Amino acid sequence: MITQQDLKRLLHYDPETGVFTNKVARSPNALKQSRAGSLNKKLGYRQLYLKKKLYYEHRLVWLYLYNRWPKEQLDPKNQDRADNRLANLHETSRANNMRNLPKACTNTSGITGVYWNPTNKCWIARIQVNKVTIYLGSFASKSKAALARQTANHKYKFTKNHGV
Repeated sequence: MITQQDLKRLLHYDPETGVFTNKVARSPNALKQSRAGSLNKKLGYRQLYLKKKLYYEHRLVWLYLYNRWPKEQLDPKNQDRADNRLANLHETSRANNMRNLPKACTNTSGITGVYWNPTNKCWIARIQVNKVTIYLGSFASKSKAALARQTANHKYKFTKNHGV
């Protein structure tokens, strides 16, 4: 595992831009003074290889600045996983980070936590908090189910970006 000393010898990090720059030529593709790393298009995170090991840049920020790995997860405040500015990153628990998820690709209602129940012919609203699913009710209209979910989002301190 890389140390802060090794990291600072190889790279420079600018907290204002969130960019790592190579201090030395590390390979033919990682030239001195060029931007380090690349974008993982599938996950949206920037990553780079150091000493034959893959690291996510947002985690390297913590090591570079604080001489420690994050104790918890790092979450981008603006939801842009490639934005590694220090002001955009905050350490959070997995439970809190889950409250910041985008809408699932399998969502058919267009509203997170709201789905149509064809058996009972009604809209169901629910929310999951700390791995426990909480039933919010069944509703005749989608808008009432959405309101119940929105109220629960606020009650359980989900971010405004959750389910967007």
